[in-house]
Amino acid sequence: YTLSLHDALPISQIQTRFGKKALPNCIISNCASASDLLEVALLLKEAGLLRVVDGEPASTVNIIPLFETVADLDASAGVMSELFALPWYRTLLNS
Repeated sequence: YTLSLHDALPISQIQTRFGKKALPNCIISNCASASDLLEVALLLKEAGLLRVVDGEPASTVNIIPLFETVADLDASAGVMSELFALPWYRTLLNS
């Protein structure tokens, strides 16, 4: 299953109607790589839930990777290290 912009828009609608705390998290099932998480960040940007101001990202949704297979769990430290090495991602975490 791949998340699409069609999937991200209801998050925006729920947050607009009930507030940002109504749906603060997006869990990425079967996350296997850094690109899986960055893909969701791009979709959230397209849906208006992640904005970039002066190169700095800020999101109303926490993007949470879920490593489910043994192989993904074994690779998870490397995936997270790759993400933490990105200044953009570290800024996103603080938003």
